[in-house]
Amino acid sequence: MGRERLTIGLLINQIEGFFESLIWRGAAEYSETHGINIIILPGKCLNSPRGYEQQENILYNLFDVDLFDGFIISSFTMINDIGIESFKDFVKPFLSKPVISLNQEIDGVENIPIYSDSAMTQMVEHLVIKHGFRKIAFIKGPETNPDSGRRLTVFIDTLKRLNIPVIDDLIIPGEFDYDSGKRAVEILLDERGRTDTEAIIFGNDNMALYGVQELQKRGILIPDQIAVTGFDDSEATRFMDPPLTTIN
Repeated sequence: MGRERLTIGLLINQIEGFFESLIWRGAAEYSETHGINIIILPGKCLNSPRGYEQQENILYNLFDVDLFDGFIISSFTMINDIGIESFKDFVKPFLSKPVISLNQEIDGVENIPIYSDSAMTQMVEHLVIKHGFRKIAFIKGPETNPDSGRRLTVFIDTLKRLNIPVIDDLIIPGEFDYDSGKRAVEILLDERGRTDTEAIIFGNDNMALYGVQELQKRGILIPDQIAVTGFDDSEATRFMDPPLTTIN
């Protein structure tokens, strides 16, 4: 008798996002090719303050860990609203089986990192060196998301290396979701009055989508008056008008 199929659980915040769909589709395609059962468990971001998302976290407690041979945890998409120490506590019940973490180091867990430093560096250099922009706004991701913090750090370090002043007023809070892109534009232009902004780097494409809509609603021409970039090269950006500058 042949060996039974392995059953792997993929814990991920959602399946409907463009970025998240790349992860679960890749896992599903590999599993189908190699005769593995993949069960996708989309229980939203942990401790999310948005709508009813936090209630959906219960999904992570509704299954028997022993029914699985291992787990892939999409850590960097789930950790937005919870600190790293609390996230480590969340992971503990799964450690009786092999666990892979995506882009978040956890003691005793194999981590697959995503390197976005060079991509962010190229984006900033493109705006400064090719287009000559000096007043560049940056829309951050969640404070508790390590990848968000890393993207901001690279943005600041690259400006300094290029001898461009880092202007605190041009660094705007965001949450990596659609609505925070719109809100970021309101903060930048209305609350902080930075109508002199030459370019905006959104920390991901989701925020850029709604940020562009808000700029267009105000009659601001893109890129003639304000240039806009996203980050991640998601499928949605290929249908935008004007096309969004983004990076994989």
